Amino acid sequence: MTGYVALDLEFSSARKTPAAIHHMTKWALDVLGETQRQSDPRLRHDPCLYRDDRQIKLLHVTLRQRWPGPDSPRDESAAGLRVFAQPLRDALEDLRVMRDLRSRHEVGDFVLDEVMDEDDYPEVDRFEEWDTHLPPPGADSVQNRINDFFARWGAFRNVENAQKSALISMDQLVDLALSVGTRKIATRSSTQRPASANAQKLEEVKVQHAATHWGNVLRSPFSISLPPLPQTGAERAAFKSRVEVSLTEYHRRWLRWESMLVPLKVTLVVIPPAQGKDLDNLVLDVLPAVHKAFRPHIEPWLFAPIPANSADLEADRARAVKRLKSLNSESVTAFQVIELRRSPGDPAAGMLRLVLGLGYGYDHAAQSLWHRTDAKLWDIDLTP
Repeated sequence: MTGYVALDLEFSSARKTPAAIHHMTKWALDVLGETQRQSDPRLRHDPCLYRDDRQIKLLHVTLRQRWPGPDSPRDESAAGLRVFAQPLRDALEDLRVMRDLRSRHEVGDFVLDEVMDEDDYPEVDRFEEWDTHLPPPGADSVQNRINDFFARWGAFRNVENAQKSALISMDQLVDLALSVGTRKIATRSSTQRPASANAQKLEEVKVQHAATHWGNVLRSPFSISLPPLPQTGAERAAFKSRVEVSLTEYHRRWLRWESMLVPLKVTLVVIPPAQGKDLDNLVLDVLPAVHKAFRPHIEPWLFAPIPANSADLEADRARAVKRLKSLNSESVTAFQVIELRRSPGDPAAGMLRLVLGLGYGYDHAAQSLWHRTDAKLWDIDLTP
């Protein structure tokens, strides 16, 4: 591809102690582009997918760590990398078409297949609240143990549901901005001017409408402002240190995230510096700081309370925890990078925001909006 690219990488590992998700991404982006390594001519190759990874303007990555543990046979067929790539213009056109179809569907112009009504996120009963105010301990030891279990279970479920609801709402806000605000995505500037003054005004309104939706994302309480991007290699170490401080301070302020009980996905919204920015280096700098500050777990449901004296459940948990010690257990399971177009008023160092979202695992398969949209468009039945 010679133009801009929308790229999805879906890693699945069956190895003990696999590489971290940001290192896997760095290697894959290098391999898919043009490699020229003077130290070893065997590593040189022509581009597989693009010439320069700065062509990537939308990037989504997931990692499933499927090593079964020391007591189970390893299934190598479960391991691999799935690449889904589109020209950026095609991905954005898919989003525009889907937005138009949904609009027509809502006003009843024609009937679409049920795929239009599919929800991409697990349902969370926002009104469900487990009762943690149980009677004080009494003379019945069995009833005391039951009450204690339900108190701990209720507290766990309440935090889990609250976190899931908040993260899903942020994912949906980002999806809405992506769908409606395609004019803010870093596409190539058009050389064609609108044919009339009215067309020019309409285009300005659409651009402002797109900017409004992205502004909603960036002003959200779950959108974290990060330091200005480094413009030279000498600034990189200081940038990484400031990112870690920003994320740690945010985590301390929001007690709801003190213990992550759901898998975590992060979205990086980037306005690059004037000279551009490599997405792989950005990910290498930011994700380790996310892991250190939030300590998101890849399988947090394993730590749900279990009844006392449940030997089988305790043994199952012990085996699961032992397996996780050989994996990157404190890691995001998905992330995406969205590059927005520079405007004349943007700072020279660009802008970087981190948005929290729901990760891959349990009851949710994290996947990019442009990938989901592509699949839905193939499945829609437009027969009258």
